[in-house]
This record gives sequence, structure tokens and C-alpha cells, in this order.
Amino acid sequence: MPRRRAPLHDLTEKERGYRELLAEQGRSGLTLRAFARGKGIPESTLAWWKHTIGERDRARSKTDGAGVSLMPIKVVVPQQPGPLFVVELRSGRRVEIGHGFDREDLRRLVEVLDGSC
Repeated sequence: MPRRRAPLHDLTEKERGYRELLAEQGRSGLTLRAFARGKGIPESTLAWWKHTIGERDRARSKTDGAGVSLMPIKVVVPQQPGPLFVVELRSGRRVEIGHGFDREDLRRLVEVLDGSC
């Protein structure tokens, strides 16, 4: 029977430490070589952990036979709410009036619409 990989919360202290180091290296903007040198760690050790952690993460992301695969998503929240008023003309055209509208402009628009409808 194939051995199952441990979930992320079951990582060894050593792996957690190297994950943190690699995350720090990514944020630093330094090359792996320069970062390892600065930390006094052999570059080959850091490179091995980077490869190994990548492999482990890829194995964890595959489905476990349950048919579930998670994809990253991005939630977008609109910066402004929708229109305050929507006027639908008989012609099918729509006029949307947003928050912060100019009352005088709206009055003139209504006069024009009254005259053409």
C-alpha cells in the first residue's frame, strides 16, 4: 500500500523551519546562493529543501481519490455600489444614474426625456 503524505499541519519542525527560511528568501529578493551564504547555510541544503518541499506540496495538491481538487480563486469586491437609479426607455435604452449625481444635470435629462418620449 502506498505511503500517504502527511498533511501540512503534521510537518516536522525541521521542514517548518526550512519552509520559513525559503519564504524569507523569496521576500528578500536575494538569490538562493546569496541568501544561503548570508544565513551560513550550504546552498545545496537550501536547494534540496526547496525541491523537496515543492515535490511534497505538489503531491499534497493532487486529489486523494475523493474526486476533489481545489483551485485558487480571487474574490473581487466592487469598489463602488451599483447605480442609484435606472431608467429604462421604451426604445430599450437604459440610463443609469450613480451615487453623487448632479441634480441639475438630472433635471435637464428628465426634461429632455419628457420631451422626446
